[in-house]
Amino acid sequence: MKKLIQLLLLSIILVSCTPAHASWFGGSDLNMKLGNLEHQLKIQQGKTHELSQIACFLGIACVLFFIVGTAIGAKTRHDATQPTA
Repeated sequence: MKKLIQLLLLSIILVSCTPAHASWFGGSDLNMKLGNLEHQLKIQQGKTHELSQIACFLGIACVLFFIVGTAIGAKTRHDATQPTA
């Protein structure tokens, strides 16, 4: 009897509820939403491109500073080992 009542309540709930739309693809303003999404995607791609360029320039600068620092350090070490006249 308890199972029958539970089944009856479950069926009443399922029948009385409106179906949920899991996505927004059913609306009349589909083109507007797709246009907004494309615009957001273009903005994100542009920012990603800018950030990748900045990261590349920073990487090149770090390598150059490393090379210059190594050269200065080697020159300093070499000069420190030479006797002064």
